[in-house]
Amino acid sequence: MFGRYLLLSVGYILSLLVFQGGFLLKRHELQLFSSCGDVVSSASSSCWIKPSFKRAIWIVVDALRYDFVDPEASGPLPGVSFFQHQMPNLEHLIRTQPENTMFARFIADPPTTTLQRLKGLTSGSLPTFIDAGANFAATSIGEDNIVDQIRSTKRNVTFLGDDTWVSLYPTQFHRTYAMPSFDINDLHSVDSMVLENLFSEIARPDWQLLIVHFLGVDHCGHKYGPDHLEMKFKLRQMDTVIKNITQNLADDTILFVMGDHGMTMTGDHGGDSESETNAAFVAYAKQKIVWNQRHQPSVYQVDFVPTLSLLLDFPIPFSNVGRLIEEFFPASALVKASKANCWQMIRFVQSYVEKQPHLKPHVDWILRDFENGQENDVEKNSVVMRRLQEVLREAWTSFDMALMRVGLISFVDFLIFHLYLLANRSNSITIASFAVRSGVMLLELAVTLGNEAQFIVNALDMILVSSTIFYFVLLLFSRMPVITQRVLAAAVFFVFYCASMVSNSFVVYESNVLRFIIQSIFAFCIYECVVFARQKARKNLNSLSDFAQAVTSDIKWILLCVVATRVFSAFERCREEQVDCEATFFTGSLSAVSDEYEKRIRFLIGVFCLFVVQMRFGLARKRKSNSVIWKLSSASSWIALGAVALHWVLQLLPDAVFQRLQSFSLGCAQSVYVLGLLNCVYAIQSAEDVRLTVIGILHALAPTLMIILGDGMAIPLLVLLALVTSVVNIVQNRSPMSDREFTPPDERLSPDLDTMPGQRKDFSEDELKIRLIALVEERPVIWKAQSDDLKLKDERIKALADIANLLNSEFRVQYDGSKVAREFKKLKYSYSRAKAAGKTGEGADDAKRRKNAFRYTAEMRFLQQNEHAMDKERVVVGIGDEELIYQARPLSSCSADESDVSASQKNMKTPASRTPRKRPRRESGIEDIDRAMLETVQNLTGKLTSEQSGRRL
Repeated sequence: MFGRYLLLSVGYILSLLVFQGGFLLKRHELQLFSSCGDVVSSASSSCWIKPSFKRAIWIVVDALRYDFVDPEASGPLPGVSFFQHQMPNLEHLIRTQPENTMFARFIADPPTTTLQRLKGLTSGSLPTFIDAGANFAATSIGEDNIVDQIRSTKRNVTFLGDDTWVSLYPTQFHRTYAMPSFDINDLHSVDSMVLENLFSEIARPDWQLLIVHFLGVDHCGHKYGPDHLEMKFKLRQMDTVIKNITQNLADDTILFVMGDHGMTMTGDHGGDSESETNAAFVAYAKQKIVWNQRHQPSVYQVDFVPTLSLLLDFPIPFSNVGRLIEEFFPASALVKASKANCWQMIRFVQSYVEKQPHLKPHVDWILRDFENGQENDVEKNSVVMRRLQEVLREAWTSFDMALMRVGLISFVDFLIFHLYLLANRSNSITIASFAVRSGVMLLELAVTLGNEAQFIVNALDMILVSSTIFYFVLLLFSRMPVITQRVLAAAVFFVFYCASMVSNSFVVYESNVLRFIIQSIFAFCIYECVVFARQKARKNLNSLSDFAQAVTSDIKWILLCVVATRVFSAFERCREEQVDCEATFFTGSLSAVSDEYEKRIRFLIGVFCLFVVQMRFGLARKRKSNSVIWKLSSASSWIALGAVALHWVLQLLPDAVFQRLQSFSLGCAQSVYVLGLLNCVYAIQSAEDVRLTVIGILHALAPTLMIILGDGMAIPLLVLLALVTSVVNIVQNRSPMSDREFTPPDERLSPDLDTMPGQRKDFSEDELKIRLIALVEERPVIWKAQSDDLKLKDERIKALADIANLLNSEFRVQYDGSKVAREFKKLKYSYSRAKAAGKTGEGADDAKRRKNAFRYTAEMRFLQQNEHAMDKERVVVGIGDEELIYQARPLSSCSADESDVSASQKNMKTPASRTPRKRPRRESGIEDIDRAMLETVQNLTGKLTSEQSGRRL
């Protein structure tokens, strides 16, 4: 047993490791550094080339999107949009001083999280997506970077702004003014601190690079989105700051203004759309800096690193893969700058290929091309650097599909193998299976440790695909405990959803895929309802109107769910790739709504939904309980809903007022979480049945979900809670739908039979009696919690079916509706009398009992008249609505003779003389059931074992 679980666990872990090796690509960091001696300079006073400027002011406006600055931005007219044309002074510089001002599209390499962008802007390296997780736990940079290079040339760097920089460079700054940055509701604290110290620092002469990081624009986007009045204020503030700096800028100083990334219309930034990767880049100086102007230039953010390094003349960081921006260099300096940049990148690639040899074939031909060319050819150097950049970008941003395929197939193979073991109830693994599995895991371990030889990957593909097919076929032909239409439908929907995740289009439109699957499930439920109503009508011989009523009683709720699913599309958040998606004002946060009237409407709708939740679920629980603990729980639920409403009210306040009450707002949300947890625990422990448990849990979780989802999702959340409650009511108020088993009847397994598929055991008479009695005595535990008539009968039918299965006897409870209907025609007069009795004053209960007695008589007559058509060794059970009567014996011994009729049939009275008793109470009913079941088992066992001693099961 332990060996089996150990083997499976190790197999699952290795499969995931192989998959993540191809999916979560990592970049190997080189701890190598550039120096002034790497390049021979023509001037004795310079490091690599003659510097163009002595100092630089580097301003990073977090999330400054390209169209925030673009003077030619299309779309809303000036004065209408809150984010376009809100920086008039910067636009004026771009238009009027083209030789002194450079404006470009600044393209960020995803992921566009702030930490990864800062690493790229200082080291010139490209990130991988796994690096995004480090955005919340920054550590110092170990690679070569511009901050360390400036300090290596005995110059100073001063920093003001986001404390993320201090995490990356804890000891490198000459002076530091930093504040925490993860409170997105705080739009002004960091920026205000920077403004207090910025101009005094500019006046100091002891720095060569001044780094300034403003956070307000990014936080405003996260909180409100770009198209909000607060965004206009922040952009205007940044524009004023830049204007004041340019007016007092020294001649030997260059100013850089840039965004580290962009943002979507909801204020998010991850890297999967142009609005997130396209930032703005502006450079300004009093002297000429644009020597060969391009129309609408675009540069990568990594290109800023070699450009700044050569403008200030310090070594380009060793791990840089960026190309210098040629517009900043005159023709006389461009040749030397391009040559230095190209040699630096080649040195890095040669060192990196030694650590990652699988890249060697991709870069060798590029290096040979460079060696055969002219080093002083600027265009040739630019082509070489662009090709190297493309190879490295593809290596660090593309998935290894071979490893992903092997990991995925391996996981599926181990999963099917695990299911096969469970289906066969096997606690051990054969030596052959263990040998094959061990070999596969050793190969996967080799791949995980870095040996990605093609022959190993091909071998794993062949072995895993063969093993998966082999065990899947075995699983299909194995004896599974239960395979029903419900299970099969659930498996089909689940497999379809999993398969849709391999398609990019299906991922982008995942909401539509889920909506299709949910509606397909509802269609299957409608089919099940029709089948169930038909079976119920056939059993009870109701009219067509009763059948229609039984169908519509459930289908109306299912159709309501279908309509609600379609309505929910109005509350979906739009992805950036969904160009045809139009977001409604419900999808954003309440604080992001700029129109005051819409704010009030949203708030009132949310409060109304809170009230409905409390009245609907709170009163439903009150009718079932009135204890002191329940009163405390009900009071706490009102407090929780009030805290939710108060939390929403605080979001309606102006930002300056909200900042002072932010701690109180956070306390309201935390109190909702605590009260929700306590109410949820109480609901689980105190509920008497499934319905009350579900209602209690939904009532407890509703305030918490509304805090998390926001007031805009109050309507769909309310509808969802109501639909869940309705489904629970439907399921509980009628018996489970009869599952049609695909497993043949003689292949069903008794839960107490410890046998392998395809095997049978011989039991002695005493051993058979012990097993039957143990099976019967276990069943009443299930029956005690049942109160519905039809469900109670179904559970007892299942118990007798297990007995029949244990005795290798066929069990029959489904009757031919047409034949039973013909039997009822013989009783038409008596049935009419019973029906008329209810109309002429006779009690309704008496009429119902007469009707049930007639129905039972018809069923039993049908069984007696058709005994000759039945197979031998059957277990026949007669069922009436008011009482459960058992007739269990092999029909091979039945005859028309009265002496052969079982005791239960002898005690059955005719409809005219019989007065059926009501269903006994639960306590006595269970005792009667136990006694009847034990008698049935003993009679049946005695006959079978005496007639067929030693029969194989």
